[in-house]
Amino acid sequence: MSARSSVLRLHGDDGREIVALARKAGAAILDHRVVRGFMLAAVFVLCAFLAWKATDNQLTQTLFGLDPHDSIRRFLAGTQSRPFAYRVFTPGLIAIAQHWLHVPALALRAPAFLARKVPAICARYGAGKESSCGNIVSYFVVGWWLYLGFLLTMFAMARRLFSGSIVLGAATVYLAFAVENAIILRGLSHTYDWGTLLFGALFLWCLLAERPILFCLVMPLACLNKETAVLYTLPFLLANLPRLRPARTLFYVAAQIATFVVIYGGERLYFAGNPGTWMEIHLMGQIYLFSEHINLALLFGLLVAIVLAFYRFPDKHPVLRAACIMIPPWAVLFLIGAVPREIRDTFEILPLLVLMTMQSLVALIAGRTAAPIDRAR
Repeated sequence: MSARSSVLRLHGDDGREIVALARKAGAAILDHRVVRGFMLAAVFVLCAFLAWKATDNQLTQTLFGLDPHDSIRRFLAGTQSRPFAYRVFTPGLIAIAQHWLHVPALALRAPAFLARKVPAICARYGAGKESSCGNIVSYFVVGWWLYLGFLLTMFAMARRLFSGSIVLGAATVYLAFAVENAIILRGLSHTYDWGTLLFGALFLWCLLAERPILFCLVMPLACLNKETAVLYTLPFLLANLPRLRPARTLFYVAAQIATFVVIYGGERLYFAGNPGTWMEIHLMGQIYLFSEHINLALLFGLLVAIVLAFYRFPDKHPVLRAACIMIPPWAVLFLIGAVPREIRDTFEILPLLVLMTMQSLVALIAGRTAAPIDRAR
């Protein structure tokens, strides 16, 4: 070996040692309690800002509260048309915020950045429309908290999936916001959308954290928000059969189904006199849309999204793989009951798809050097 080759090899070894030492020092800094505390605080601020932005976009860039099917006045009066009348969770929170907590009056005394929103909201939602200024100001606070809960739950799940990584947790939060925001900026959003995102994320967190009782306690609230929450009994069954005794798992599933039957059946009886029907059917419109208006660009984009979400599917966390069992029945309900082009109906499965996509991105971008994915059963 020549002297020049020996020198180059020596320098190469030194360079690798320097890189290794730098990585070790960086990891030590990030693991310091103060640094991690600062990073967690920064993530909370990020979540709070994104929740503010998402709710602001919902109120100013969509038909939220202006469409008769999303009339907060009708929700609070109990005269909303079916099946929307069954989704009472968020309207109930709005009533509490408006009439018990007096949020509209408090908003006028809030810091300037919040108080300035009130006149703008009142100009858009005036008297005689489907939702009053007081309704919408109250929803702004309720919606902000619901969306904040959704993002914080996504962050907590990402940290479980990516070995406690705060950076990947923050990236997951932003991806969830970006996907949701792209969907609602198409101009349509409903009162129960943020609740749908929150409860979908909470169900997945309960499965990842192995909290079956908490899962069962969340189910009644989720059913009050939207009846399709019962689909999450399928992931619960598949994820817990290997972890719990079969009899115990089946007992929990039976309790969840009984909860759904009592709540949904009670709502069907209570709102039987309201206009509308128990389920809107849009199958023919969906068939027409997919057969006549889906071009190659949209089809290619959809294909890329599916491949990215399901990339290296056997390496996904077992809970995420189990949760995919709800996608086929959800797809059937989507084709039958969703208004054509109303892709906000993907919110039921959006938390699952975001987590699967993040695992795929980590595998594609970082490869074997990525933070190890927790596959604990």
